[in-house]
Amino acid sequence: MILSFGRPDAVIASYNVKNDTELSREDITYLTTLSADAAPYLFPLMEEYGLLGGERKSYTFDYSDLQRWDLIYYGNHVLSKSKGRGIRGFNISFMQAEKEAKKWDYQYIDLKD
Repeated sequence: MILSFGRPDAVIASYNVKNDTELSREDITYLTTLSADAAPYLFPLMEEYGLLGGERKSYTFDYSDLQRWDLIYYGNHVLSKSKGRGIRGFNISFMQAEKEAKKWDYQYIDLKD
């Protein structure tokens, strides 16, 4: 019970993003598997990769750029999970992640193979 209120995914993301000068491919892949609690730390990272501001509507997959792909997938996942949940499906983490997406002007990006 304590762990659920401690938001361990937020702590992990915060530590990794703030203390690692250059995140590796594996770091970003791991961070994007964390829950919506990590969103406040991952959306600023998305800005570094040029994924914010609504300029992009689609992204064509490129094996040389897997970090960007993972970040887009995470952003899209957060947006899709926060919509239309109703009272029974309400989740505070997804609500806060949606607020972060709006704050950083992240918009759904269509992933193309």
